[in-house]
Amino acid sequence: MGLPIPDSLQTRLSKFVLKRAIGQYLQEELELNQLSVELGSGTVTLDNLGLNMDVINATLGEDVPLVVTGGYIERVKATIPWHDIWRGNCELEIHGVRLTIAPKNPKWGFQRQESSMS
Repeated sequence: MGLPIPDSLQTRLSKFVLKRAIGQYLQEELELNQLSVELGSGTVTLDNLGLNMDVINATLGEDVPLVVTGGYIERVKATIPWHDIWRGNCELEIHGVRLTIAPKNPKWGFQRQESSMS
């Protein structure tokens, strides 16, 4: 069993873990007041997060014939094993990814489509 970690430090560490895992893909910087934290279970939840289109399109690369023009994540849930932080595994669940995509070449004539991945 690990050392007890104060609640305020757990909240800040939760933000740090989420920022490291998904921060670059988010439109805005994570704030502590956005976190819904259940410290007893080690669960942290975030809802309705806008996505950073520049980072997502750069990650997709030049070979993908589509461009992401908009998107958001409905919910992110992280589970952090505070009782055994040094040996336990953090889990990250992402639910309800919504993307609006368009062709990179407008000559293709495709209509914009919204894609949903849950």
